[in-house]
Amino acid sequence: MHVYHRFLLLSVFFLSLSFSTNAQPGRHWGTPEEMAEKQTAQMLEKLNLTEEQTVLVREINLANAIKVHKAREEAAGDFTKMRPLMQALRDEKNEHLKVVLTKKQFKKWEAIQAEQAANSRWSEGQHDNRNK
Repeated sequence: MHVYHRFLLLSVFFLSLSFSTNAQPGRHWGTPEEMAEKQTAQMLEKLNLTEEQTVLVREINLANAIKVHKAREEAAGDFTKMRPLMQALRDEKNEHLKVVLTKKQFKKWEAIQAEQAANSRWSEGQHDNRNK
Protein backbone atom coordinates (compact mmCIF):
# COMPACT_ATOMS: atom_id res chain seq x y z
CA MET A 1 0.00 0.00 0.00
CA HIS A 2 2.90 2.33 0.73
CA VAL A 3 4.15 2.12 -2.89
CA TYR A 4 0.65 2.88 -4.15
CA HIS A 5 0.49 6.08 -2.07
CA ARG A 6 3.85 7.25 -3.42
CA PHE A 7 2.76 6.54 -6.98
CA LEU A 8 -0.51 8.41 -6.42
CA LEU A 9 1.27 11.35 -4.84
CA LEU A 10 3.80 11.57 -7.68
CA SER A 11 1.03 11.27 -10.28
CA VAL A 12 -0.92 14.13 -8.70
CA PHE A 13 2.24 16.23 -8.49
CA PHE A 14 3.14 15.80 -12.16
CA LEU A 15 -0.44 16.29 -13.25
CA SER A 16 -0.72 19.55 -11.32
CA LEU A 17 2.65 20.66 -12.70
CA SER A 18 1.45 20.14 -16.26
CA PHE A 19 -1.75 22.11 -15.56
CA SER A 20 0.15 25.02 -14.02
CA THR A 21 2.49 25.17 -17.01
CA ASN A 22 -0.41 25.29 -19.47
CA ALA A 23 -2.31 27.83 -17.39
CA GLN A 24 0.31 30.56 -17.70
CA PRO A 25 -1.31 33.42 -19.63
CA GLY A 26 0.37 34.42 -22.85
CA ARG A 27 2.70 31.45 -22.87
CA HIS A 28 0.80 29.18 -25.23
CA TRP A 29 -0.20 30.63 -28.58
CA GLY A 30 -1.66 27.43 -29.94
CA THR A 31 -0.86 25.77 -33.22
CA PRO A 32 -0.88 27.85 -36.41
CA GLU A 33 -4.10 26.07 -37.37
CA GLU A 34 -5.75 27.02 -34.05
CA MET A 35 -4.57 30.60 -34.36
CA ALA A 36 -5.87 30.87 -37.94
CA GLU A 37 -9.21 29.29 -37.09
CA LYS A 38 -9.73 31.60 -34.11
CA GLN A 39 -8.92 34.69 -36.13
CA THR A 40 -11.06 33.57 -39.06
CA ALA A 41 -14.03 33.02 -36.73
CA GLN A 42 -13.53 36.49 -35.27
CA MET A 43 -13.32 38.08 -38.70
CA LEU A 44 -16.35 36.15 -39.96
CA GLU A 45 -18.39 37.48 -37.05
CA LYS A 46 -17.16 41.07 -37.02
CA LEU A 47 -16.81 41.65 -40.77
CA ASN A 48 -19.80 39.64 -42.01
CA LEU A 49 -17.70 37.71 -44.52
CA THR A 50 -19.29 35.87 -47.42
CA GLU A 51 -18.61 32.14 -47.82
CA GLU A 52 -16.07 32.85 -50.56
CA GLN A 53 -14.34 35.51 -48.46
CA THR A 54 -14.26 33.16 -45.47
CA VAL A 55 -12.40 30.49 -47.46
CA LEU A 56 -9.84 33.02 -48.72
CA VAL A 57 -9.44 34.74 -45.35
CA ARG A 58 -8.88 31.34 -43.69
CA GLU A 59 -6.07 30.61 -46.19
CA ILE A 60 -4.51 34.04 -45.58
CA ASN A 61 -4.77 33.62 -41.81
CA LEU A 62 -3.22 30.15 -41.92
CA ALA A 63 -0.30 31.24 -44.10
CA ASN A 64 0.29 34.17 -41.75
CA ALA A 65 -0.06 32.06 -38.60
CA ILE A 66 2.57 29.63 -39.88
CA LYS A 67 4.99 32.53 -40.49
CA VAL A 68 4.22 34.06 -37.08
CA HIS A 69 4.77 30.72 -35.35
CA LYS A 70 8.13 30.32 -37.08
CA ALA A 71 9.13 33.90 -36.22
CA ARG A 72 8.29 33.34 -32.54
CA GLU A 73 10.42 30.22 -32.46
CA GLU A 74 13.34 31.95 -34.17
CA ALA A 75 13.14 35.00 -31.88
CA ALA A 76 13.23 32.71 -28.82
CA GLY A 77 11.51 35.25 -26.57
CA ASP A 78 13.46 38.28 -27.79
CA PHE A 79 10.53 40.69 -28.15
CA THR A 80 12.78 43.51 -29.37
CA LYS A 81 13.75 41.32 -32.32
CA MET A 82 10.21 40.04 -32.81
CA ARG A 83 8.36 43.39 -32.92
CA PRO A 84 9.57 44.53 -36.39
CA LEU A 85 9.15 41.00 -37.74
CA MET A 86 5.55 40.84 -36.55
CA GLN A 87 4.81 44.28 -38.00
CA ALA A 88 6.16 43.18 -41.39
CA LEU A 89 4.04 40.02 -41.29
CA ARG A 90 0.97 42.04 -40.30
CA ASP A 91 1.57 44.45 -43.20
CA GLU A 92 1.99 41.56 -45.63
CA LYS A 93 -1.22 39.95 -44.39
CA ASN A 94 -3.13 43.21 -44.70
CA GLU A 95 -2.02 43.56 -48.32
CA HIS A 96 -3.58 40.16 -49.04
CA LEU A 97 -6.73 41.04 -47.10
CA LYS A 98 -7.16 44.26 -49.10
CA VAL A 99 -7.72 42.11 -52.19
CA VAL A 100 -10.34 39.90 -50.51
CA LEU A 101 -12.28 42.35 -48.32
CA THR A 102 -14.47 45.22 -49.45
CA LYS A 103 -13.20 48.72 -48.66
CA LYS A 104 -15.75 49.00 -45.87
CA GLN A 105 -14.72 45.64 -44.38
CA PHE A 106 -11.03 46.47 -44.60
CA LYS A 107 -11.55 49.83 -42.90
CA LYS A 108 -13.41 48.05 -40.10
CA TRP A 109 -10.59 45.46 -39.92
CA GLU A 110 -8.03 48.24 -39.48
CA ALA A 111 -10.13 49.70 -36.64
CA ILE A 112 -10.30 46.26 -34.96
CA GLN A 113 -6.52 45.89 -35.25
CA ALA A 114 -5.94 49.37 -33.81
CA GLU A 115 -8.20 48.59 -30.86
CA GLN A 116 -6.47 45.27 -30.25
CA ALA A 117 -3.05 46.93 -30.40
CA ALA A 118 -4.14 49.59 -27.91
CA ASN A 119 -5.38 46.91 -25.51
CA SER A 120 -2.40 44.61 -26.00
CA ARG A 121 0.11 44.20 -23.22
CA TRP A 122 2.69 43.73 -25.98
CA SER A 123 2.13 47.19 -27.40
CA GLU A 124 5.11 49.50 -27.72
CA GLY A 125 7.03 49.78 -24.48
CA GLN A 126 4.61 47.95 -22.18
CA HIS A 127 6.35 44.58 -22.39
CA ASP A 128 9.77 46.13 -21.88
CA ASN A 129 8.68 47.64 -18.55
CA ARG A 130 6.91 44.54 -17.28
CA ASN A 131 9.84 43.13 -15.35
CA LYS A 132 11.13 46.40 -13.93
